[in-house]
Amino acid sequence: MHSPCPVCSAMTPQAAAFCPACGTEIAFGGRPADTMPWLLSHLKRSDRDVRISAIRALGQRADPSASSALARLALSAPRDIWQAVDAIRALHQMPICRETDDALMQIRDAHPSAAVRAMARHVHEEMFTFSRGYADPVL
Repeated sequence: MHSPCPVCSAMTPQAAAFCPACGTEIAFGGRPADTMPWLLSHLKRSDRDVRISAIRALGQRADPSASSALARLALSAPRDIWQAVDAIRALHQMPICRETDDALMQIRDAHPSAAVRAMARHVHEEMFTFSRGYADPVL
């Protein structure tokens, strides 16, 4: 019997301790253990595929506390446009809040690629132009 990984949705054997696709630790009962520190640490790995998987998993979690780390990653490798695009896509999945706003503005204002800046500007405008403020104040 298999069940979907709570982070990447890959089919995982129920007895598995880790997802075979993304490596997420699966806690008892099929619920994920606290994966945020693990995913954030994988943004710093040298293996690009690991970083991309972590970016996508963070987007699926939609936890705005990862926003600044995603912006730093997008700006840390200016030649890797697709990594920056994946970071912007992950930010687009986040709730409307100050962290997401700040991260998109950092990429929009500082990335050396005009295409990446344009995408960040578009996503920022789409998310924040018509919003009535932030969903919840984040302290």
